[in-house]
Parts: sequence; C-alpha cells; structure tokens
Amino acid sequence: MKDNMKFKKFLGDAGRIVAAFLIALIIGGIFLAFLGQSPIEAYIVIFSKAIDGFDQVLRRMTPLMLTGLAVAIPLKTGMLNMGGEGQIAVGALIGALVGAYVPLPGIIHPIVCMIAAAIGGGIAALIPAFLKVKFGSGEVVTSIMLNYVIMYIIKYLTMYPLRASNNMPQTADVLDSAVLARPVQGQQWAWGLFIALGICFLMQFFLEKTNKGLELKSAGLSPLTSKYQGINIRTLSLLGMVIGGALAGVGGTLEVLGGKYAYLDGYFDNYGWDGVAICYMAKGNPIVVILTSFIISVIRVGAAALDRKTNISVFFSIALYGVIIILLVSPHLIQIIIDFFKKRFAPKETAKEEA
Repeated sequence: MKDNMKFKKFLGDAGRIVAAFLIALIIGGIFLAFLGQSPIEAYIVIFSKAIDGFDQVLRRMTPLMLTGLAVAIPLKTGMLNMGGEGQIAVGALIGALVGAYVPLPGIIHPIVCMIAAAIGGGIAALIPAFLKVKFGSGEVVTSIMLNYVIMYIIKYLTMYPLRASNNMPQTADVLDSAVLARPVQGQQWAWGLFIALGICFLMQFFLEKTNKGLELKSAGLSPLTSKYQGINIRTLSLLGMVIGGALAGVGGTLEVLGGKYAYLDGYFDNYGWDGVAICYMAKGNPIVVILTSFIISVIRVGAAALDRKTNISVFFSIALYGVIIILLVSPHLIQIIIDFFKKRFAPKETAKEEA
C-alpha cells in the first residue's frame, strides 16, 4: 500500500512537471510572437536538434543528474547548497589529473578518479557547511562566494602550471585506462550515464530505506523534534552537504572521463546553477531528478542550436525553465492556467443541452 502511494506520488510529480513544461512552451511562444519571432520555427529548431542530437542530450544530462542531487541531498537537512559550480569544477579537475598522471589498471582507474573527485567536491562543500554549523554563517552566501574563489584558482592553474595545450587552457588528456567507454559507437554518451542513473536510485534508497537517510530527512522536516530524539542536527547538516559536494564532483569527472578527456577551463559553467533548477523542479526527489535533468538537457542542447540558426539568444532557454520553476513552485497556478484554457477552448454547449 505504501509503495503504491509513493508510485502514485511519483506519477503525480512527473505529470506536474510535464504540464509545467508544456505551459512554459506556450508562454514562451507568446513571448516570441510578441517580439516578432516565429514560435513554431523556434520550437522546431529546438526539438529537431534534441532529436537529432539525442546522444548529446544523454551526455549532458549525465553530470546534470548529479548536480541536481548535489542540491537535493543537503536540502533534505535544511541546507541550501549553492556551490555546485565550484564543486563540479573541483571534481572534474581532480579526476582529470588523476586520470592523466596516475597510471592504474583499466578497471580500477576510473573508480579511483571518481573517488578522488568525490573527496575534492566533498571538501569544497564542507567549507560553507562548517562555517554554518560552527559560526552561523549563511551557507548560501558562503557557497556562492566560494564558487568564485574555486573558479579563479582553477583558471590560474589551467592557464599556467597545468596547461597542456598552446591553444586552450586545459589539462593533459587522461590515459586510455581512465576513459569511460561509449557503449554505442558514434554516440557521445558513455557508461557514465548508467553510473549517474544508478546513483539517483541509490540516493532514493538511502533516503527512504536507511536509518541515516531517514534521520537526514527528519532533521530538515522537523529539527526540534529530531533534536529531542537525540539526533545530531549539526553532524547531519555537514553530512548532507558533503554528500552533495561529492556527487557534484563525481558528475564533473564522469564528463571528463566519458567525453572531454581533459579539464577545459569554463566548460562546466552553469552546470551547478542548472542543478539548482533541476532540484527544485523535482522537489528534491532523486528519481524525479532524472526527468527534470532530461528536460533541462533538452532545452540546453536545443537552445544552443537556436542561437546558431536564428537570431534568438540562447538566454531564451534560461527564461524558459525559469517559467517552469515558477509554475512548479506555485502548483495552484498550473491548475488555474489549465482551467482557463479549458474554459477558453471548450466547445460551447448548445441551447438544448443548457435547457
């Protein structure tokens, strides 16, 4: 019975997200028409690119699932992790360096890269978490500012001591033993996709079926009650942030080992911010994160083509999923819009029926 209720809730959440997506497309179309652009042409470009480049969608959603989880897990404890930009970059850089300079057997090498990346991302998330529980500093501000510190340090490293290319600020390519293979030849997605999917299901199991996961959720939902039950809220807050940062770090490494094969400065820009959107669209549910990361990936991949083939800016995509988030955090607004269209386009009743 309980599992059936959870499944129905999942279907309800999925339906709500799809409805918000469709409504956002309508609103976006009205906006484009107001600006003198063709909504039909724009959406044909977006979705034809998403279909033709479906492998690109799958590749992009791989790290996005984990940056979404990087926000979702800490949020369960009441902590808002806004440091995904720095955490994914740290993980990607560390994974790239371990992959390039630490020779290991083929099966072990990617695993060691991911572990090292998880440690790096976890430490990056631990700093704002520690400042919050120890000194009361707002984790939102400290994690955002830490993003800039991390990004500028990495920029310096890739521009100078770690630079392996005369043309680009990037590290050396990873060794063949560290590469995550692509299951389908000619496709851009790699085995990292299945690793990310597995982590989403693992996090759902952790939160729903383990004592520590239930304590994490309890700490966020009812901190006073949890405290009276002897649960250490501070420790759980630290744990949630560290797990989130570690997942973001792994996401960066999966992209390096399965796609870029090196760390390129600036490549991971906006992956962390997209993770915030993905988390809030999914209401922090690790399974629903799979769906929302797919939607964001479709929009991002399609919008890149939109920017090249029309004079519509790529920033339209940001506005589009901004509308989706507004709709999702205001559930009654979706129903109001649906009811409006039902009344507006429903066939009028005949006089006989009215009688």
